Amino acid sequence: MKLSKILNQLLVTTALGGALVASSTAAQAQTAAGSEGVLSEVVVTATRQADTVSKVALSVTAVTQRALDQQGVTEVKDLQRIVPSLQVNQSSGGGVASQFSIRGVSSGAGAAVTGVYLDDTSLTKRNQNGVSNLNGTPAPPLYDLERVEVLRGPQGTLYGGSAMGGAIRFITPTPSLTTKSGYVKTQTSTTAYGGQSYEGGFAVGGPIIDDKLGYRVSFMRRNSAGWIDAVNPYTASVFKKDSNSNQISVFRGALLWKASEDLKINLSAYASRENVDDSSSFTLPVASAKDIFAAGKVTQALVDKGWGGIQDRCTKFVPAANGISTSATRATATTAVLCSTPGVTYRYAANPWRAYNLDKYQSLRGGPNATSPALSETQVGSVTVDYDLHFATAKAILSQTHDVEQGVTYDTSVIAPLFSGYPYFLPSNPNWNSIPNFRPNNHRFGTTEEIRISSPADATKLTWLVGIYSSNIRARGFYQNIEDIISPTRSILGVSDVERYGAPLMNPLTPGVYAQRDQTLKDTELAAFGEFNWFVLPSVKLTAGARRSKVAFEYSQVFFGPINNSNDPKLVPGGITNGRVEETPFSPKLGAQWQITDKDQVYATWSNGYRPGGVNSPLSDGQCGAALATWGLTVSQVPTTFSSDTIESKEVGFKTRLFGNRLAINTAAYQIDWTNLQTNVGPNSLGCGQQWVANLGAARSEGLDFETQLRLFEGFTVSVNYFKNNGFYTADAVGPTPTNGAAPQKFATSGYTLGNQPYGLNLQAQYSFRLNGLWNAFVRGDYSYTPEYKVSQFGQSGWTPDGDTRNVTKVVNLRAGVTFDKYDINAFVNNATNSDDGTPSGGRTGCTTQECTAFSSYNPVLNVNSFRPREIGVQGTYRF
Repeated sequence: MKLSKILNQLLVTTALGGALVASSTAAQAQTAAGSEGVLSEVVVTATRQADTVSKVALSVTAVTQRALDQQGVTEVKDLQRIVPSLQVNQSSGGGVASQFSIRGVSSGAGAAVTGVYLDDTSLTKRNQNGVSNLNGTPAPPLYDLERVEVLRGPQGTLYGGSAMGGAIRFITPTPSLTTKSGYVKTQTSTTAYGGQSYEGGFAVGGPIIDDKLGYRVSFMRRNSAGWIDAVNPYTASVFKKDSNSNQISVFRGALLWKASEDLKINLSAYASRENVDDSSSFTLPVASAKDIFAAGKVTQALVDKGWGGIQDRCTKFVPAANGISTSATRATATTAVLCSTPGVTYRYAANPWRAYNLDKYQSLRGGPNATSPALSETQVGSVTVDYDLHFATAKAILSQTHDVEQGVTYDTSVIAPLFSGYPYFLPSNPNWNSIPNFRPNNHRFGTTEEIRISSPADATKLTWLVGIYSSNIRARGFYQNIEDIISPTRSILGVSDVERYGAPLMNPLTPGVYAQRDQTLKDTELAAFGEFNWFVLPSVKLTAGARRSKVAFEYSQVFFGPINNSNDPKLVPGGITNGRVEETPFSPKLGAQWQITDKDQVYATWSNGYRPGGVNSPLSDGQCGAALATWGLTVSQVPTTFSSDTIESKEVGFKTRLFGNRLAINTAAYQIDWTNLQTNVGPNSLGCGQQWVANLGAARSEGLDFETQLRLFEGFTVSVNYFKNNGFYTADAVGPTPTNGAAPQKFATSGYTLGNQPYGLNLQAQYSFRLNGLWNAFVRGDYSYTPEYKVSQFGQSGWTPDGDTRNVTKVVNLRAGVTFDKYDINAFVNNATNSDDGTPSGGRTGCTTQECTAFSSYNPVLNVNSFRPREIGVQGTYRF
């Protein structure tokens, strides 16, 4: 959608809103702000100063804890159903970390694109180099929050790098110095195709010394039932029902001390732990090897490599020179041919890939007892000091964060790239598939300091905020691949492990480890920022802001194992790597706001955002040398570093509250231009399995956000949230130029999609009434719709025609309950229609044409990541 069209739509909306403003002036004058039947306002601190959503010149959605409970939003990924333009993708290997995108600004490469905050502490986390498992930010569970704020558009001025698409803030309650309060919640539910879930938690707080010292403590434990049944590929039997259950615990404590009339000190501690027993993907029905070949989905070249249960293989190989295998010797060594007579180097009996007519929510695993558990732990401690300088207010925040993500992935797809066209047959001896696993273990420790000084709350002509910020984030990414590669190497390729890789596959120091990577990452930032608001008229405000940062990223790596041709990292290129990137990005912001009336405004904003660059992990010549050679490249030509990418955003918005606060409309149109995209690229589709990050091409994201809430009559409220987004490349994404004179590889063409959701709709309706004249009762329904859309196109890295489309989802949540005294009891049905979503993974890869009539490999197992099916339960809360 062109920006001119979006602006036209917004102008029409604004004009209609202006007419409504004029027609409702009398009604507003006659209705007091606290009258029955009006909509409530939510106070936010998105601009680092407190104000209501309707007064902030920013596209922001704020949801209170009570609203989250009423809408059945208990997990971070559920927020995308109720917040326009927000998408949440959870990492592979368990889903204990999430990658957030706002307004189509998304990326699985490099640094994060969305800032995530717990109060004033940043939780935003950089992706690990060359590893997709457990990447993302560990967000807090949605419990004992005052509210969640989602800020749309670049927030680089106040929130710094990696807030280029927006920011998500999880705001916790501040201890009270005057009033005791508490909150108890219990819930139990049953999941279709799954088991029983339960949750229990409490929060309590109040003054220890009146008007001097206050506290708040909360704790919650949630056990969520799984619904995926894991299936043994050899027996086709279920070996673990409801395998993807998870457990979450969270604790928070805060202490507020009013040392004087001008000084307050807030100490807080937060800790959460999440265990995920298995991934939440299910497998589509699988055809047999015979049927797959008959359907024309497997080329003759793959059949020659073993499709159909070939048992006898013979190979002539060239021994590796000096014990170190090279891409040239491996190309000769792995040219396997069928034998018409016995005399093979190795023999291994095999059976053709069978058909699997799986039931709904069953998952075919790489081997018997193969599940993928994951663990995430997060701890945050902070000290916040507020001091009233009388001519201004000062705030200082010191925070420390520590988080851990660990996982185990049992999946033979890890070894698939090692064999070009890995033949999907089952060995008669399943020992191959009983031990393979990928074990990431990520740790991060960080310290941040921020000092802000702002104008007093009663300033009228000029308001301002200036500050300094520093951060020192250290992370360690460690993983091991543990596989029995000897058996498939001999049976598929007919060579020994030394002949294939130049080193024994079973490392004598760490048995079974054929690859080990130990990464150390260090992110530092020092920044000065400021934002100024000048009221040129009482109703017209001009805004100017900027942030100058000095960011640095240091990286070191030790990588070794047979997969990299040596058990000694000193002997191979890329075994030991060190690098550093340093930049000084600048993030300006300009804005104008016209407060037409106390409840109506129009604003326009121009702003920039960025995320820092980084250092690439070198590719393994043993794993990727041959694949790169097909593009005319060598491992040494892969870029060693990548720089920051930047965003320029133009936004126009309109907000109004009409008919005596019975109708609220917030809408905004935007155009975002993105340059030097940090993009994951690499010959993974050619059997390499590794990627690097490069600054490639340019893109644009344009769209419209729309939120409205209407109190039709006493007790009955309807809400509509809608967004439209069009994200596409505006310049080709072209890789490095080969030294052999060949044309450089193109990873995306101008006009290609960015793979984001094109539009979404959420409808909410609630009717509150008196039951028998004694109880307050309510019934509500929530409906969210996601269309089918393309997530990738031919030519983009990793594209496959069998997994390039995300399914339609239509989620319906229902809830009804009663409130009496301080108690609230309700029954609910979440996902009443059993909708599922996700993009299939697997199928054809390495396609040479858009029709994909020729391809390098085919995985017959198509897996779809699923959210929870129908859940029926009861919830009880007690507030005091």
